[in-house]
Amino acid sequence: MMLIGKLDSVTSDSIFITLAIRKALSFLRNCEFQQLANGRHEIDGDNIFMIISEYQTTQPKNKKAEQHRKYIDIHYLISGKEMIRIGFENSKNIPNGTYNPENDCAMFTKVEDEVFIPMLPGMYIVLFPEEIHRPGLHYMGKPQKVRKAVVKLSMEMLK
Repeated sequence: MMLIGKLDSVTSDSIFITLAIRKALSFLRNCEFQQLANGRHEIDGDNIFMIISEYQTTQPKNKKAEQHRKYIDIHYLISGKEMIRIGFENSKNIPNGTYNPENDCAMFTKVEDEVFIPMLPGMYIVLFPEEIHRPGLHYMGKPQKVRKAVVKLSMEMLK
């Protein structure tokens, strides 16, 4: 049930977005990213936190896909451009090891039938546990320097 859009187009009464996700998007909308260092930033303890990172995009063959169980990921592109590949649980997917509960991550070397999502500055994508994702890929085949915020929203917040 992935959600995707421009952050400035989300309103507080968006009927398809839960209160917890609206809270996270509101935090992103009001954030002064130029004043924040890369790394982890607390929003509501382990329930909601944000990780800011900068990196160079890469080719899909150099990046494993990931999946989470305890947290929803909200990726927000601060600067640069990237492609994210999205796939779903499928018996043809090839895992790379087992799920690691400490970092809430399962990795995959191959994901069947991935779709490509272009991400531009100001865009967000909400990824739920059933959505396997491979972020940080070259945009239109070209390397990009990206600065991104990923809000981790505990599934417990949706209950």
